[in-house]
Amino acid sequence: MSEDVPIQPNEQINPDDIGDTLVLPKPDIGLGDDYETNLPADVNIFDSTDSRMPWESINPGKLDDLPEGEYFIKGTNPANGDPVDKSMEIVLNNDGKYLPTGYGRQFGNLNPSLSFGTGTEPLLALVGFAFTEQGTLVPTPITVQRHLKDAGVEAELFADTGVIPPEDYVRSFRDGKYPISTGEEAYYAHDISDDHVTGVVLGGELLRDSLSKTLEHVFSEDGTLQISKEELGALAEGIDRFTQTLRAVTTSSTVTLGEGYGKEKGRQTLLNKGATIGFDSDTVSQILEASQKRALDLGLEICKLD
Repeated sequence: MSEDVPIQPNEQINPDDIGDTLVLPKPDIGLGDDYETNLPADVNIFDSTDSRMPWESINPGKLDDLPEGEYFIKGTNPANGDPVDKSMEIVLNNDGKYLPTGYGRQFGNLNPSLSFGTGTEPLLALVGFAFTEQGTLVPTPITVQRHLKDAGVEAELFADTGVIPPEDYVRSFRDGKYPISTGEEAYYAHDISDDHVTGVVLGGELLRDSLSKTLEHVFSEDGTLQISKEELGALAEGIDRFTQTLRAVTTSSTVTLGEGYGKEKGRQTLLNKGATIGFDSDTVSQILEASQKRALDLGLEICKLD
C-alpha cells in the first residue's frame, strides 16, 4: 500500500510542457469528463449504488487505498447545472488512517454514533477511533480491523456491501468473527458505532465462543444452510439485539434507552434476548459478568442491575 504524496491537482500541470494532447486519468464519478480532481484514477472512493449523485456517497472500503493527504473534486452536476465542490482529508495517526469528522464540503457524511458525553472514549478507542485536540478521527476499515484484533476481536470486512446478507452475517459470528459492511457509508458507520461492535468488545472471548457454539447447527460441514431462511433471519436479528442490549446494560449508553434497559428490567431484557439465540440463563449471566469486568478494566462505570 503506497504512502506517496497524492497526485497534484490538474490545474498545477502546465499543458505547454507536455503538448496539446494532455489527457489526465481520473475516476468516473458521474460528473462527466469536465471536472477537476486530484484523486488517483485507479481509486474510486464513491459509492456506485448511488446512481443519482454518486459523488455524494463514500465507499469506505476504498479509503485505505488512498495515501495521506487532502483531496478535492470540482465540477458541475449534470442533472441541474449546480456547482459541485467537495474535499476530504486522509490523516495518519499512530498506525492507522482516519477521516476527521464533520459536515460541509467533505465527501460524504461519515459520522458514526459515538455516544459523546458518556465517558466511553476508552471503549471506542479499542474499535479504532482516535480523539485529538482537533476532534474525533473516524478510522478506515483496515484501521478498525487492526485495532479490533488488538482487542481480541477478529473483524470480517465485507467489501462493496451495504446490508450484509443474513447467511454471511450469521456465518461470520459462527466463525467467531465480527462482520463489518464497508461498501456504503451508512452501514459502515453503523457497524463501527458505539452499539453492536462495542457490545462484542465488552463480551469478549466468552461471547464469541458462546455465539459460535449456539450457531453450530446452522451450517453443515460443507457449509450448506441447515435451517429455513425465516429461522436464519430471526437468528441474525437476535444476534443484533443481544449485542446491542449487552452494550446498553453494561455501561452508560445513548444508543438504547428506556425502562427495559434500566436497573429493574435490564438483566431480564438481556436474558430474554439471549433466549432467542439459544443462550441459557447461566450463559447470559456469565457473559454479562465478563462484560462488566471488561468495562471496569477500562475505567468505565457499570450499570447497576437488580
